[in-house]
Order: sequence, then C-alpha cells, then structure tokens
Amino acid sequence: MKNIALGYNFNSKLIKSMHLTSLRIYANVQNLLTLTKYTGFDPEIGASPASANVYGLDNGRYPSPQVYSFGLNLSF
Repeated sequence: MKNIALGYNFNSKLIKSMHLTSLRIYANVQNLLTLTKYTGFDPEIGASPASANVYGLDNGRYPSPQVYSFGLNLSF
C-alpha cells in the first residue's frame, strides 16, 4: 500500500453555526505496507550508488519511510 488518503467535508448546515463556509479534515499515509517475499530491506531497490548503470543490486538500502499526515482546511 503505497499511498492512502482519506478526507471528509462537513455539511454546510453544521459548520454555519461555527461561522465557517467550509471545513475539511483529512489524513494521508505513505508506504504503509509492502507485501512481498523479498528478504532485503526494500524490494524497490533502484540503481546502485556506485554506478548509474547497475540496477537490481541491493546494497543494504534502507526502506522507504512511512509518512503520516493529518490536516484541517478551514474557510471563513
């Protein structure tokens, strides 16, 4: 699961009492889960740092980090 984004826009009748024109909350997760039988750190190896012409060589590259983002969009 490379990227998951969820968001919710609140009903205008509900937010009108808070003197807002729009309200949205959201969450985003990157690199949540990788399902593979690969035994190294990251199955997306990429190019070798020693040479741009060497592909598929795992030099102990660290896995891509998981990134969690949350937000709130307000319009007055």
